[in-house]
Amino acid sequence: MSKSKRKTRSDKFPLTLHPTGQYCKKINGKLYYFGSNKKKALEKYLSHTFAGDRC
Repeated sequence: MSKSKRKTRSDKFPLTLHPTGQYCKKINGKLYYFGSNKKKALEKYLSHTFAGDRC
């Protein structure tokens, strides 16, 4: 019998709502902001590639 991984809030939506009202994500120790609209912020986050890139 295998254990199923419990879904956490971060598994469902990768961005965090910052107190300033913008969605953000900490990547490689730096905080990136993607805007205040949830759908547009997610699109912007998914369109960026952070593997080795410097934004």
